[in-house]
Amino acid sequence: MVHQYDKTKRFTKLNWSWEILRKNPDYIRDWRINAVNDNFGAAEPTPDSEKWGLLYFEDPAFDSTVATPFWLPEICPFVLNLTIQKAQNSSGLFDLEVDRLKCKVFVRNRGEDVQHVLFSDGHKTLQLCCQGDDIRQGRVNITVHIEGLHYLRQNQVMLKRLNGLLQHKSLLDHHFEPSKHSRRYTEILRMLSLKKSGIPQRKIAEILFSRKRIEIEWNDPGGYLRDPVRRALRRGEQLLLGKYLDLLK
Repeated sequence: MVHQYDKTKRFTKLNWSWEILRKNPDYIRDWRINAVNDNFGAAEPTPDSEKWGLLYFEDPAFDSTVATPFWLPEICPFVLNLTIQKAQNSSGLFDLEVDRLKCKVFVRNRGEDVQHVLFSDGHKTLQLCCQGDDIRQGRVNITVHIEGLHYLRQNQVMLKRLNGLLQHKSLLDHHFEPSKHSRRYTEILRMLSLKKSGIPQRKIAEILFSRKRIEIEWNDPGGYLRDPVRRALRRGEQLLLGKYLDLLK
């Protein structure tokens, strides 16, 4: 568990949304059904992917250090909406300089004038929804669309990430605040995995408590050890059944 947490402790809320979704057996089933038909770069998302909050299906075998999920801008405030206009001369304010970027770039087109662009460097990602011209084509002017005051904080975070990318050609670590609940989510997903494998709750409890304490207190009528396990498993089921989308907000 310590080794696993070392890997996940830097995960953001956005990372945890994906980590939980990719463990959902219904999502895995839908991905398998649609994987053959979901050609990378397709113009339109599928209804089956949209119901999970995604523009397109992503392979559930990939964890957040390698996965590149494109979230629906309509439900995810961590997608920055931009209008891109190619500069008529050298006066354009921004130049992405793709060849100099220290991260990977993935582009998916949606119709003729909408591009979804995802910059990825391990668990750090920046997703843009761009209307108009191609943001990769040289010097451009960028107009930012703020989607309501209730998402102002998220938009400010995304603007910092975009500015860091434009200025330093990389996704800067200090712009990606780890979730305060990373240890808890790591425990919950581990416990759900054990439950799925048929491991009894008493054995699962050893994740949270020492074996010696389990032997002494497991059968205590107050349920001091049983209840935390039940609550964690219940929370895990809730996250799998749709509450993972709350982490996007």
